[in-house]
Order: sequence, then C-alpha cells, then structure tokens
Amino acid sequence: MYKRDLSAFPWNSLISGYAELGRYEDALALYLQMEEEGVEPDQFTFPRVLKACAGLGSIRVGEAVHRDIVRRGFVLDGFVLNALVDMYAKCGDIVMARKVFNKIGVRDSVSWNSMLTGYIHHGLMVEALDIFRGMIDDGFEPDSVAISTILSKFSSSKVAFEVHACVLRRGHEQSLSIANSLIALYSSKESWMKHAGCLTRWWTGMLSLGIL
Repeated sequence: MYKRDLSAFPWNSLISGYAELGRYEDALALYLQMEEEGVEPDQFTFPRVLKACAGLGSIRVGEAVHRDIVRRGFVLDGFVLNALVDMYAKCGDIVMARKVFNKIGVRDSVSWNSMLTGYIHHGLMVEALDIFRGMIDDGFEPDSVAISTILSKFSSSKVAFEVHACVLRRGHEQSLSIANSLIALYSSKESWMKHAGCLTRWWTGMLSLGIL
C-alpha cells in the first residue's frame, strides 16, 4: 500500500524555490497546503516562509506565522529567530524586530547583520551605530553593505573615521562598495587635509591589491 510522505523536506525545498524566485504568494500557499495535508513544519520551514512574508511586506501574515512558531515550540530556535528579526524589520515593525533580537540567547553574525540592516533601512542611524559597535564587541563581522551604508550616512562626522579604522583593522578595504564609500568620505577638502595620512595608507593598500 502507498504510504504518504509526511516529511517536511520536499515541502521546504519547494517553498524555498518559490521564495528564491520571488513567487512569495505561491510559497505561502504551499505552507498552508502542507498544514492542510497534515505535514508538520520544522525549523527549516519557518525561515523560508518568513522570507516570503518579508518579500510581500505582509506584517499580518508574518504575525500569523509567528503565532504558528510559538504554538509549535520553535520560539527558541536561533535560525527561526533570525528570520523573524529580518521579517519584522522588512515589514516595517522595527520595534518588534528588536524585541525578537533581544530574545536570541546566542547571537550569530546573521542576527547582528539583520538588526543592523533593519535599523539602516528605517533610517535609525544612531541605533544602527549602537548595533554596529555591539557586534564588533561580541566578535562578529558587519557585512560590506552595512559598513558602506554607515560610512555614507555618517560621512560628515568622526563616526565615519571610527568605522574606517575598523575597516582597516579587519581587512575590508578591498570591498568595492566600501572603497566607493571611502572615496566619498574623503572627497571634501577638509577631510583630505585632516586625514591625509590615513587616506594615503588606504590608497596605497588599494593600489597594491589591484583594486584601484
């Protein structure tokens, strides 16, 4: 007799495929269908479903999925919590994103970068800088997009030079997006004169790497 496969694996693969293709409504429809057919979602299902919610920008659907996560006992899973932070940030509820972030017991680089990019997206640069410093203190690396955005937003203050020092210490100067932000940072006459030594060292390093 044929035995129906109740594993979440094939469903997860299909949901992930639809989400990657930007077919977010189809991904969510599959999630509903798997529940109707008695297939239990697992810790790999929810991040894919939350990605679809974020893609649609649907906070209402995202909140419903969050309730499912709590009901099914995945509320302490770091992978799921990271996806929740990303979903809430992209759907416009940055306060809830931070609440979820605060509940993550062991944060990884994805946790920090999701919260960082969320604050940047909402224009909350003071909060973004606080997260930026916090993740560095905890030994995690901000990604190149986050670094270049912070450099551009704080280009007229000493904060940008603090970030530049971090870039040099961690060897991120070869990133093209960061290089472009640094060029913009030092484009004013005052910055060129005040930070000429630091700029010269950076420029020489870029030339030696063949970036410029």
